[in-house]
Amino acid sequence: MRKWIYLYQTKGPTTVPKEIFPSSYLCDCGHQSHFAESTVREVKEMSLRKTVHLGDDDEKHVIVFKNGSMVDILCPKTVHDGRDPA
Repeated sequence: MRKWIYLYQTKGPTTVPKEIFPSSYLCDCGHQSHFAESTVREVKEMSLRKTVHLGDDDEKHVIVFKNGSMVDILCPKTVHDGRDPA
């Protein structure tokens, strides 16, 4: 129990990136990425075969798609497991 409280205090509450239908995405940091509906539809289709990264030029946010849906947003303001979003 103590370990969980320590992790909560040091890392804060965890949030999940969200998809805003039909073609926008909300990062944990509050940044919204907007794309054309046709672009998102194509990326989701391509992600059925392999993992696809869709970049947002404004703040270097990268939306990760796998198996036809968004699985993560790589944010320059949050720490990820050593992966470079570029």
